[in-house]
Amino acid sequence: MPVHLLRRLTSSDHTSLLGRLIRLPLKLVPSGWVVRIPTGLNRGRRWICGSSIQRCWFGTYEFEKQDFIARMVKPGMTVWDIGANVGFYTLALAQLVGPTGQVLAFEPLAANAAFLLRHLELNALTNVKVIQAALSDTADLLGFTATQNSSMGSLAGRDLPYLVPTLTPAAVLAALPAAIPQLLKVDIEGAEGAVLQAFRPILEQHSPDILLALHGPVQEEQCLRLLQDLGYSLFYLNGERVPAAGSLSSDEIFAMRRTSAR
Repeated sequence: MPVHLLRRLTSSDHTSLLGRLIRLPLKLVPSGWVVRIPTGLNRGRRWICGSSIQRCWFGTYEFEKQDFIARMVKPGMTVWDIGANVGFYTLALAQLVGPTGQVLAFEPLAANAAFLLRHLELNALTNVKVIQAALSDTADLLGFTATQNSSMGSLAGRDLPYLVPTLTPAAVLAALPAAIPQLLKVDIEGAEGAVLQAFRPILEQHSPDILLALHGPVQEEQCLRLLQDLGYSLFYLNGERVPAAGSLSSDEIFAMRRTSAR
């Protein structure tokens, strides 16, 4: 099936009768089946049906972000995948950095981490370290709220039934000194401001690039102010600069401190 048709039929806003009819049989695919992803950065990779939304195992999930990552990530790089979920981007990053690079994948939710590890095993990827913890500004045990959608979750107080360990970025780097990040891929629900603040010493010393998903105006304000204070230049994924003031036109941005052309 042509890639453009796969994109349309698996798009969340594609509601035509034809699209609904073609997608209907997909609901009958048993959870746990292993398929080959047909397109995108993960083309040919093995994926577990039911571990995530259909667009992941079709390879059509967030095509603009996939294209951006394909342009930015180079062999030999060290990438921290913060909010790795079940591993869609982890697989792609592991392939792009190659055997001379490495990926640190952070995922606090046990069910997601189990799928992530299984996806790495199915695809014989050995350049990824999975850390089943959340990154935060403190090392602690915090409650974690998770919705039925496995991509959604956030840290809260200790009065919740599900507790996850939190680590500071500095502690991770102290334990893994060879894992100085060149790129941070951050996609966490509503905690990105606190996490970037925890990264501040690493951002100041090592200046990693940052691919950042923002969730709401409070997080936008916190993150943009911090990044601008540190001298980062901010861009949308299409290459346009993020304006210094005003509302954002996209919740996905790229931040870099270096001014040299890529």
